[in-house]
Amino acid sequence: MMVNYRIFPLVGLIAVLLMLVPVFLFGMGAVIKFFQLMWSPSVPGSIPIWAIFVVAII
Repeated sequence: MMVNYRIFPLVGLIAVLLMLVPVFLFGMGAVIKFFQLMWSPSVPGSIPIWAIFVVAII
């Protein structure tokens, strides 16, 4: 049981890191995609996307 108490936190930490790293890596690309969509006049609803993005940051 002592081994389990030591392994579970490590597994949880590794799982969190594995989820956060792709989020950060994909997040940068997603931000660039958002900027491309927001500054593109041909995309309908670009202003609401920008407003939601700003509100999400705040």
